[in-house]
Amino acid sequence: MKIKDIKKDIGEIDLGKAGKKTTRFIKWALLGFVLIVVLGGIVNSALFLYEKSKLSNIKIEAEILKVGDERCDFQKPVYVTLTNISEKTIAETRYDIEVHRIGYSSDIAANELKWPETDKILLPGESASFCLTLDLEYPYGESYAFNPFDAKAASIDGKLEEYAQDYRERNAKTIKDLALTGVVTSVDYK
Repeated sequence: MKIKDIKKDIGEIDLGKAGKKTTRFIKWALLGFVLIVVLGGIVNSALFLYEKSKLSNIKIEAEILKVGDERCDFQKPVYVTLTNISEKTIAETRYDIEVHRIGYSSDIAANELKWPETDKILLPGESASFCLTLDLEYPYGESYAFNPFDAKAASIDGKLEEYAQDYRERNAKTIKDLALTGVVTSVDYK
């Protein structure tokens, strides 16, 4: 078969028309892609703003208790209060306590202070308080670390109150140089 015979059987192909159809398809595909990206961005922004508004509906306060404060056991000197300031009932809250040395930006909190959560149901306007241990990622001066073996020995000797007093006084400088910040990370409504 010769090329002339093939052209007669198939017909001539107009490359100009084929190119226009391809260009038109690419334009519509790009337009569709841009439309999907824009709609996705709008939906994502709306979800972000909704979640942010949920997090602002709970007030969190954290403080380190002073020597002799009886609101918490001496082993757990971080006193956290969560208050529901929304008009809905909160079923679960996850939060983070950040601990910074005054004048420094590094968060040195560890273990129990990182991402604790509570399933305490909070009605509108209701508060709940919790006591947490003060665990730090690295020693700062004298480490504020509770030693259960020392406490047990003091308890056996009948000197647990003295141990508790000494424990807090020994770490008073460390406590004084720390600043706590509470951050709500997740809220679930009932």
